[in-house]
Amino acid sequence: SRRISLLCFNLTLATMVLGSAILGLRMVDSTRLIGLIAVTVVLFSFAVRSALMQDTQERYLSALRESRTELERQALYDELTGLPNRRLFAERLSQVLAIAEREEHKSALFYLDLDDFKPVNDKFGHSIGDILLNRVAHRMLSRVRKSDTLARMGGDEFIWLVTHIADKDEAAELAEGMLRIMSEPYEIEGFTISITASIGIGLFPDDSTDPTALIEQADSAMYAVKRDRKNGLR
Repeated sequence: SRRISLLCFNLTLATMVLGSAILGLRMVDSTRLIGLIAVTVVLFSFAVRSALMQDTQERYLSALRESRTELERQALYDELTGLPNRRLFAERLSQVLAIAEREEHKSALFYLDLDDFKPVNDKFGHSIGDILLNRVAHRMLSRVRKSDTLARMGGDEFIWLVTHIADKDEAAELAEGMLRIMSEPYEIEGFTISITASIGIGLFPDDSTDPTALIEQADSAMYAVKRDRKNGLR
């Protein structure tokens, strides 16, 4: 690493100073011996101290960079699932819709909410509920392409952005596939837990060209499913 390289350089410099001083001692008369020894000690001490200070500074800078990276991660990603959070999703949504508008293709927004998640928390406890949310997130990720984005909006709500889609029929097909894999039972700490989801879909540019309005459209469609029968899409 850079820190180790700098440390080695400074220690090599200190060794060279010491070696030169020893060689100088063999070439001078005794009257200058004490002064030369003193200068040698000072130079060697300075070189070693510089090496140690450089090492300490590099350690501090490395810790600062790691701390900054962690703060950025916490600001943009959900702590429980590791998915992008609401803030990062908003940034990606604006970028994706700008590209879709420029290239004149459709994109789809899926708003997903787990059905009857609260009873799971009440029956099995919040720790099991957290594990379930994490499992659900990773199972959904298996259906998401690398070019798309799956984010956790909070609680048991997720949002899935598909960058390129042909039409509403393809959107419905994708949603149905997601519902199927999400409804498969989960084995968690000896418990078998089944849960379903409701999905609302918003299409760009058919439903809206505004990012916020598109989210509201998908959210509204999702709640319509909740009121109707749950475990479905609209």
